[in-house]
Amino acid sequence: NGIKYYFLHNVDIFPIPYPNFEPKMAITSIACFAKASLKLLCDINITPSIIVTNDWFSGLTPAYAKNGSFEDTFKETTFLHVCHNLEAPFEGRIYPSKEDGDLQSIYEFDPEWLIDSSSEEIILNPSRCAIKLSDQWATVSNSYKDELLKVSSLKDLLQEKKKPFSHPNGICKEKRLKLLKECGMSREECKKYIQQKYFLYNDIDETVPVFSFIGRITEQKGALLVLDSVEEMVKATNGKINILVGGITDESDPQLDGYYKRICYLKGKYPYSFWAEPNKCFEDGIKVNKGSDFGLMPSLYEPGGIVQHEFFIAGTPVIAYRTGGLKDTVFEFNSEDDSGNGFTFDKHTYNDLVDAMKRAIALFKNKEKYEICRKNALKSVIDVGDVAKEWCKEFCRLKNKIYYNPKDVRNTPVNNIKIIYDDKDENLASVTFMNKIFFRMPKEVFISGDFDEWKEKHLLSYEKDLGKWAC
Repeated sequence: NGIKYYFLHNVDIFPIPYPNFEPKMAITSIACFAKASLKLLCDINITPSIIVTNDWFSGLTPAYAKNGSFEDTFKETTFLHVCHNLEAPFEGRIYPSKEDGDLQSIYEFDPEWLIDSSSEEIILNPSRCAIKLSDQWATVSNSYKDELLKVSSLKDLLQEKKKPFSHPNGICKEKRLKLLKECGMSREECKKYIQQKYFLYNDIDETVPVFSFIGRITEQKGALLVLDSVEEMVKATNGKINILVGGITDESDPQLDGYYKRICYLKGKYPYSFWAEPNKCFEDGIKVNKGSDFGLMPSLYEPGGIVQHEFFIAGTPVIAYRTGGLKDTVFEFNSEDDSGNGFTFDKHTYNDLVDAMKRAIALFKNKEKYEICRKNALKSVIDVGDVAKEWCKEFCRLKNKIYYNPKDVRNTPVNNIKIIYDDKDENLASVTFMNKIFFRMPKEVFISGDFDEWKEKHLLSYEKDLGKWAC
């Protein structure tokens, strides 16, 4: 669809995704990626209007564009850095030894771009470099943007940029609906499949609610809260509950042994109520999205979130911790006005998760209200096409352009433009154009352009007798 991908490969520099390099090799890898990306653009004769970088691994890119490594090639290029996840563990910090020093001989630009001089120790922070050297930054939800501006360790740098952009993530609705259809099973059949395969049922039991967690079994995703809630929920429902954890563990997680022991204990004691298999890649995501009664997203932090939309598009309400993008997209169901698409909790404790799950079960027993919540969930899906449109608008704003999408108007762009300059003052001109581009009469029409560097919107007045707008 017109998008070209270029892969940069070197077995020594990029051996695996996120290698556990020692400091010298770590900064070498990041520097090489940034330089190679810019060099590639030079080699294929492309000078972008905008370069978008994402997260810490691409953080040195604007530095090499602006330190003279490529002369004036990228002088007119605007750099936008996406802070998809800017929690401290995801800033890409590198801690060189005292013998290493600041490693400036490797990256070869001003160390101040990477290192906070007010810190007592030397920390190379590629996220700091990206934010400091980029023209603007953006992130994946409005709430997460607000959080970063208030509590991020880099908030002082973030606050220097005016009008940072944010918009919630979305999914391709058309593609996801196709996958749901291609699974060849109704919602009831998917639930039966889940209960038989994972909870050893002989047949479907519609009175038993299925709660499903899909994601990495890590602290960040809130998996520990789910595990801690199992016994209390089994007790509260007399075993009439199914809790499925579909995902694998992170081999580098220090709590790995604890997760395994906890899962083995729960699975052995409550085989009809709990299931998890952290050693295997979970492959029934589509069926679980469709057949579950509730999705679980108790993430400790979640800048945007995609999984909630994968549940929503199947009509499945979600239980989520109110953080980042989750509190922008998951809302407590209100039985009085029938609003909301799930349940939320404000404290990241298993007790609060349990309370939310109990509220969900109460709704589940009220079939009429539960169906309303399911419909609300389906309506709240964000389509990636709408997300892309908002990002395009931001790109246009950064370059002082007006966003235009041909699909938004009936015909082609305005044509037959005539500009007649005043004989006495070359700075004055009348503008006329002919094109029926409106579905209905607009409330206002204005002209904006590079004739005044896009500084003002010049309102036109409608001349009813002539049927035209004029200024």
